[in-house]
Amino acid sequence: MDDGMPNTPDFTAMILLSYTLRPGVDTAEYDAWLREVDNPFFNGVPGIARYTNWKVTAAATPVPFTHFDFMGVDSVGAAADVWQRQDVKDFTAEWRRLWGMGPEATDLSVNAHVYLFENVAQAGMSPSNEVVVTTAIAPIQDASAAESWQLVKPLRGEPRFQYLRIQAGPAPTALPEGAIAATLLAGPD
Repeated sequence: MDDGMPNTPDFTAMILLSYTLRPGVDTAEYDAWLREVDNPFFNGVPGIARYTNWKVTAAATPVPFTHFDFMGVDSVGAAADVWQRQDVKDFTAEWRRLWGMGPEATDLSVNAHVYLFENVAQAGMSPSNEVVVTTAIAPIQDASAAESWQLVKPLRGEPRFQYLRIQAGPAPTALPEGAIAATLLAGPD
């Protein structure tokens, strides 16, 4: 399996998708679909620098999602072009049909919240099969600029946080407030 994160600054802007699968979904089947269908599709879309899928393994406090995806994009400006592509819209509609909480919902945030973030330092991420993502309303004071991501705008759903700290590696024994530990499910080869 790939390390999940770029070794170099492939992207400094990122679309974050957070979601929970519909009850009754076979998670092994979903994980295989991510590796065989979802991840290859998104990593082949022009403008997407790197796409990875993650599963929440622990959280300091309950979070309203069990999975998230990092969609690294070429730039903040390129994000709208990527997100509005017809093939991306068609693919996400099929994802909702197969796995979403409300496949027929007109409010698509029922299925996933989607936000555009930019790295504060204009740096890439460190490679890892595990990450700790800390969410916050205000800048995270002890986070290095390279680990700090700031919300540019929501693309779907009301923002739950304005800042992220993304740290590569396994979670500490005690997660800090607002932290989520996750493991990589799929990434490009």
